[in-house]
Amino acid sequence: MNCNVLLTSGRTFHKFISNITENLSRPRAKFITDLICGIIFSGNLILTRIASKIPQPARLTLATMVM
Repeated sequence: MNCNVLLTSGRTFHKFISNITENLSRPRAKFITDLICGIIFSGNLILTRIASKIPQPARLTLATMVM
């Protein structure tokens, strides 16, 4: 694959994430970023599969997030 395509895709994805999380606190923005990346990489909406695809180690705990 062309490196230019990957670079452009990465920039576009980063801009997309920045737009979604611009008014959120840092922990919430990280949660949303990890969630979206996990969904994309796992191709699934099952939380344990999403968590297993997050690039950084993550604890699989049940938490309620209030937005």
